[in-house]
Amino acid sequence: MGFPGRLPSLVVLLAALPCAARGEGLAVRTYTVADGLGHDHLQRIVQDSRGFLWFCTSDGLSRFDGYRFVTYGVEQGLPHPAINDLLEASDGSYWVATNGGGVARFDRSLDTTVSSRTRPAFTVYRLGEDGRTNCVNALWQDRAGTLWAGADGGLFRLEGPAESSAFQPVGLGPLPNGSDPIAIWTIAGDETGSLWLATSYGLYRRQAEGRVKRYTRQDGLPDDVVRALLRDKAGTLWAGTGKGLCRLAPDVRRGVPIVDHTYTTKDGLAGNSILSLRQSGDGRLWVGTLDSGLSEFDGQRFRSYSRSEGLSDEAITTLLQDRDGNLWAGTSARGAMRIRLGGLTTYGVADGLGSPRVMSVLETPEGKLCVVTYDPHGDWINVFDGQRFRAFRPGLPRSVDYYGWGWFQIDFEDSHGQWWIPSGEGLFRFPRLTRLEDLARARPEAVFTRRDGLSSDDVFRVFEDAHGDVWIGTNAPDSAQAGLARWERSRGRIRRYGKDDGLGGLVAPMAFAEDRAGDIWIGADEGGLARYRDGRFTVFAQADGLPAGLIRALLLDRSGGLWVATDGGLASIADPTAERPRFTVRTTADGLASNKTLSLTEDLQGRIYVGSGRGIDRLDPTTGRIVHSSAADGLGNNVVRVAFRDRSGGLWFGTEEGVSRLVPRPEAEAVAPAVLIGGVRVFDRSQPVADLGEDEVAGLRLRPDENQIQIDFFGLSFRPGETLRYRYRLESADRDWSAPTEQRTVHYASLAPGVYRFLVQAMGPDGTFSARPAAVVFTILPPVWRQRWFLASAAILAGLAVYSLHRYRVSRLLELEATRARIATDLHDDVGSSLSQLSILTELVRRQVGSDPEVHEPLARIARISSESIDAMSDIVWAINPRKDQLRDLAQRSRRFAGDALTSRGMALRFRVPASEGLKLDPETRRQVFLILKEAVNNIARHSACREADIELRLEGGSLVLSLTDDGKGFEPVRAAEGNGLPSMRRRAESLGGRLEVGSAPGKGARVVLTVPLGRRHRTDPPA
Repeated sequence: MGFPGRLPSLVVLLAALPCAARGEGLAVRTYTVADGLGHDHLQRIVQDSRGFLWFCTSDGLSRFDGYRFVTYGVEQGLPHPAINDLLEASDGSYWVATNGGGVARFDRSLDTTVSSRTRPAFTVYRLGEDGRTNCVNALWQDRAGTLWAGADGGLFRLEGPAESSAFQPVGLGPLPNGSDPIAIWTIAGDETGSLWLATSYGLYRRQAEGRVKRYTRQDGLPDDVVRALLRDKAGTLWAGTGKGLCRLAPDVRRGVPIVDHTYTTKDGLAGNSILSLRQSGDGRLWVGTLDSGLSEFDGQRFRSYSRSEGLSDEAITTLLQDRDGNLWAGTSARGAMRIRLGGLTTYGVADGLGSPRVMSVLETPEGKLCVVTYDPHGDWINVFDGQRFRAFRPGLPRSVDYYGWGWFQIDFEDSHGQWWIPSGEGLFRFPRLTRLEDLARARPEAVFTRRDGLSSDDVFRVFEDAHGDVWIGTNAPDSAQAGLARWERSRGRIRRYGKDDGLGGLVAPMAFAEDRAGDIWIGADEGGLARYRDGRFTVFAQADGLPAGLIRALLLDRSGGLWVATDGGLASIADPTAERPRFTVRTTADGLASNKTLSLTEDLQGRIYVGSGRGIDRLDPTTGRIVHSSAADGLGNNVVRVAFRDRSGGLWFGTEEGVSRLVPRPEAEAVAPAVLIGGVRVFDRSQPVADLGEDEVAGLRLRPDENQIQIDFFGLSFRPGETLRYRYRLESADRDWSAPTEQRTVHYASLAPGVYRFLVQAMGPDGTFSARPAAVVFTILPPVWRQRWFLASAAILAGLAVYSLHRYRVSRLLELEATRARIATDLHDDVGSSLSQLSILTELVRRQVGSDPEVHEPLARIARISSESIDAMSDIVWAINPRKDQLRDLAQRSRRFAGDALTSRGMALRFRVPASEGLKLDPETRRQVFLILKEAVNNIARHSACREADIELRLEGGSLVLSLTDDGKGFEPVRAAEGNGLPSMRRRAESLGGRLEVGSAPGKGARVVLTVPLGRRHRTDPPA
């Protein structure tokens, strides 16, 4: 079936090794120099208004955006590499306390990759001449906006504008016993405007009017060394000393002890030497100690954490809770720890588990939580007492040496107090016991095997329904058996189900669930999902929308919906009672870590937890939001085959390396984080962008060859289990937003000249996007020949050239028309006149000579040739005459010729011309069209013997079409093509780039269609 069984193997032996336990509720991720941190010794962690995390280290100031660290050192202008504190002032400026160089103000508008070459990113303020005064430990800004600095050499105040002022010393009264200057470690304020100073000589209070009061052991402090101060949400002031944690009295009056209560290791505190304090959003107080780890105080008791609970170091120098609820702890030598509050707690062999390989988690009717684990020698039942587990083996007979390989729905205590323990050699039932631990010594009262009706002795899953009947899934020995049986409590016997009962191809049952209607749902390794209702089974498979593959777990949620963990994704049915349920399927495309889902449970808020081979996915069904957790978040192992919710709402996840517990907490409304532009590069050249990112970068004007641009962007989020995704769009190039992606860089190559606006948004955990996108506005200038001044100049020059060419062309056309008119006139007047005279003289001579045939016949031929020459000359004169270039002239001449040729033979003529007769034709087109018409008309007149002929001139699709039709006797086109007429007409049509179509048949008349394309030489002139 594709699962590791319970049989002994190398995997089992390795998994049996003990694993380290972690403290309840902590999941730790450590960042060190290897991750980009400036140094592993930290003095302070601060989150600014934008969301950046700043780490004050012994070798530089490191900034973290959730992806990478950027460290500032002396190369960027810091006066000293060791940083003790950072303050973001109310005006947005950043002030940095150094351990020997005074205070530095950071210019966040600078792009350190470019601008720092010309001026430093930090402006330095010296607090004095000696080294002690410039070892600054703490910074504070009061409600009036005054900036205070606590140093090894005392207290200082910045008076006046930062650009033109300096820090001035502030007196705190006489030095204790003539000692060195007072070293101030921490500064805090209260509602009265007083400053509280933690020093090595007690606790100082400087009131707003300037009066100073010092508190020491004589006033109730357990120690004069005070390192940490915290004012909590209720206004209570807490002081961390070298000998315990002090809660100060709410009303400090003369003669009354300043300390209301002191907590020490006797109260559960991890250690008495306190270095740091922080209050989390839920009100819990977190205490970092010098060498004893971290303590959590809920107002009633302390819970402490050390290396054994996953801390990288036990010297906690600073604490911070970020906006996303993570607790950050800076250490003395091991970097920074991100602690996920309310996270996963993993229990292993060190916490009492008999073995680390978890097979099932269950709860008895009395509320005892049990974890079933396995090793090669059998099962362990591990009972949880709230802190640790007590392990024992159930009292199976010694003859049992194969324990099966089922998981999750296996061992359980039924509603009558009887325990059911499956094995590879049958199902054992134990009697009702007084104590759970008695199961180790008890003997089974019954064992169910194949002899009792099971399909196999290898029991895989066991499930009790609401009637008290026990459903049993076994590994069937052959496909003829379904492997499903039910022990009927009322009858005390087993009923077996097979294919004949409607189970179809369902073979090995692997999961059971009962819906609100009392129907039993059974998932299997083959054949899909079956529902048992009213004594019959209905099987649902891929054809019904169920994903393919094994069904490994079923879950009925609080709304009554059914969830199905399969090899092909997570399926759900909103209404399992429907006759034909509808499946909704979620896969990796929807955000799941893996399609091979293994286990399911639900928290009290209705969120679904899906275990897979890649950890846990938490799905919110209402929003579709998925949050992923893995071993990096405290999970024992990434393979989560068991998931269970106890009656208190705690979630338990069984892995190969222990069981992990999660106490879900309601989360604050998730909003999409702000997104910033981190960098802009054109080719390999960086553009100026502020080092902390910018909401908008504008004013970039790029040359035509600078058309390859790279834009970097980022959002700030430290939510565990979530990776920010982004969508972007380049206006003027992209129509829609891109699909959400985890990539934080986009490249554009070969952009055309134009004005562009790049927009990017970060997607929040609930699928919403940043309300305000970050933007980059840039212009790619066109080439010189495409710029306005050049185009205007070119347009003027082109206009002048076109005008000159037009004038030249017009003059040439006028000259050509004059020449054509002169030729036409000369031909008509001279040659035409001569031919006419020749024809007349020939006729006179013929009359004079009489009827002599030798003379009469040549003279008749001369007369005929003269007459034909006159007609041809008339056509030539008409063709070249510029005053006859319009379509109406072609139509008139064609109508006159056709009328003379046809009506003289008694043939009726219908002649049609287009409405637009102002089309101007070139001489060659007029001449060839007319000659084709003459040839066609002559053929009609001589050969058609028709009663009626139809001639049409029309304009059609940019072409001139001449159509001639008659109702005569017709002809064979093949035989007609043997003469000279049709070939000549076709050659004339081809010379014009046109085509000639001839259609006829004996007795069917004839049709000739000439189509001549009209190019630019033809235009429509207004009527004369």
